[in-house]
Amino acid sequence: MEQLAGAMDDATVEGGAFAPILGAPPEGSVRSIFFYNADIELETEVGLHLFEPRYRRMVQRAMKSPARSRQLIFLPNFRRYIGAHGDVGALAHITRYRPIRDGSGGLPRAEVSLRFTARVLVLFHWEEPGTQGLHECTFSVLPPTPPPSALLERLLDCLQQSTDRCYRVATMKGFLHVYAQPTDAFDTTNVVGTLSDGDVVVALENTAGWVRHELGWSISRIRGDRFVWLVPIAPIVLPAGVTVVPSSKNARAQHVVLHAPSKEAARNARALLDELAEGTSACTVEAIMPVVRG
Repeated sequence: MEQLAGAMDDATVEGGAFAPILGAPPEGSVRSIFFYNADIELETEVGLHLFEPRYRRMVQRAMKSPARSRQLIFLPNFRRYIGAHGDVGALAHITRYRPIRDGSGGLPRAEVSLRFTARVLVLFHWEEPGTQGLHECTFSVLPPTPPPSALLERLLDCLQQSTDRCYRVATMKGFLHVYAQPTDAFDTTNVVGTLSDGDVVVALENTAGWVRHELGWSISRIRGDRFVWLVPIAPIVLPAGVTVVPSSKNARAQHVVLHAPSKEAARNARALLDELAEGTSACTVEAIMPVVRG
């Protein structure tokens, strides 16, 4: 973890206006996280008045540490304001800063303007002790435009197919509807039966989030949702060492994170994705973490 000398003293940087730092930060860079329950758009700015002790410290770290380049991670979070591996946020540059002394004798409040310049994926995340809840992370810069949702849905359908065609029912209510035909999952007019939690069915056909089995059609996953109703008993075998990272519950949009421990594993994973569904390797991003020694 990065330690910033003098982060708790009264010396603060002068206010002013600043241009965003050009170029992507090095892999493995550390930035503080600012949680907020709103989505953002790249190349826009937002003004904030920061008064919580952890965010006063966040601003001082961003402004004082050359390695942080007046940057922080702006992380939309609509749950508990706790980060997770796989969260998607924005790299935010402080373009204007004004410290405000409030007589507390500690770090000042801050008025800042932030400009969002890149999408980022949180790789590792922790809450630093003794900071009154300041969260830090390492991250990787993502392409500015996410892959088409239809392509991602196609990839998820492929990754969630069972190689032996057998699926175990997993439910949130104890049962899963069986339909005469694929339809709106919330339309019960053509329900012909139910399956119970733990039942096993054999797929006769798979299509767009639906599985046809001996009793009819059942939903395997609602489009855009993370919950899998029909869990593959024999899931797709990924290349050696490659694992699927559970989706972050903070994310507003569905995405898949694969962990590949080497460049060879990453190449093999990309080839497998394109074999499963042409073009789906575009849904991946490569993040290379430096080896930490000592």
